[in-house]
Amino acid sequence: MDTHFHEIIFHIEAFLYFLFALSLITYKKGNWLANRLFAAFLFSKTLISINVLSYYYRHILYHACIIMYIFTASFSFLFAPLLFLYARSVLYGDFKLKTIHLIHAVPFLLDVVFQGVLYVTLPDIQDILIEWGSLIPQSISPFHSLINDIQVFTYLLTAMFMVRGYTFEVKKYHSSFHKIHLSWLKLLLLGFITIHSFYIYKHISIILIGEYAGSLTIWMHLASLIIVTIIFYHCIVHPEIFSEIKHKPKYIKSSLSESDKEEHLKKLQSFMESEKPYLAPNVTLFELAKKIGIPPHHLSQILNTRLNQNFFDFINAYRIKESKRLISDPNNVKRTILEILYETGFNSKSVFNIAFKKHTGMTPTQFRKSKSS
Repeated sequence: MDTHFHEIIFHIEAFLYFLFALSLITYKKGNWLANRLFAAFLFSKTLISINVLSYYYRHILYHACIIMYIFTASFSFLFAPLLFLYARSVLYGDFKLKTIHLIHAVPFLLDVVFQGVLYVTLPDIQDILIEWGSLIPQSISPFHSLINDIQVFTYLLTAMFMVRGYTFEVKKYHSSFHKIHLSWLKLLLLGFITIHSFYIYKHISIILIGEYAGSLTIWMHLASLIIVTIIFYHCIVHPEIFSEIKHKPKYIKSSLSESDKEEHLKKLQSFMESEKPYLAPNVTLFELAKKIGIPPHHLSQILNTRLNQNFFDFINAYRIKESKRLISDPNNVKRTILEILYETGFNSKSVFNIAFKKHTGMTPTQFRKSKSS
């Protein structure tokens, strides 16, 4: 029954991964490189699923399965580097594939050579493959799998830290950032990090005690199916994740004098009070700098050195100030918090609540109650 259940899962996975990869290859719009890298990632996951399926059919389709196995076995070392490169191409618009990036394929190529050597040197290949479903001897198979798990986990964590770093950097320049793209990347990475945490536990358990909880395999396969289903759903509901996003230029340091900084700061504060540019939901540092008439890197430097704020927090401080004024106004008692947050430039209730509590120590509802009491 378990085997039948596993077969169904891997058939579904292989089909969905292949379907998405094919659709992205033919997709003409958006970020061309990012979409091709993600398609390559999906193809690699398709081949990994096919590799597993070859295990279930090894008894009746030996010759076809050994070809599939040898061809697909090493792709478990390639999908994480492809996912990492995909994340980089999404986050950084100037990212281009270079010869140096071939280094990410080294573990994959080494495993191809390893599998090839086993195929050539091991006696009774047919018996070994039919019995174990793998060319790798059972004595070293857990270690081989653990090495693969560690490689995958390292790439996934690196990609996650890269997304977090990008989120921090982009707040210096944008009052709101590319929420859908970042949420998509985080969802994707967290899903695979969770699955491969189970795999690491499984293979360490086999190495140390020679066994693992049998139900763990079912949960891992179920989690894997959930992830591919989420990918399927997300791609349909949010096709904009495959569109191109605008990126900030690199921060350029300058040598402003203290008198220049003070003059620019007064000019900035005067403009913020009179024109209220923070009411525009997607105002950026570059747009604001242009309206004030100072270089963007000077504005960024002033915010960081004189106000000790990034652009995201700077804009939100004004928005929260305006929100407090509107909530406190008796004439607005019938207006909802949602109406006020949209009017003051926020486009997300969760971001508004977090920012409001950060600046006031209370939620918007608590603040309203305190003013009415």
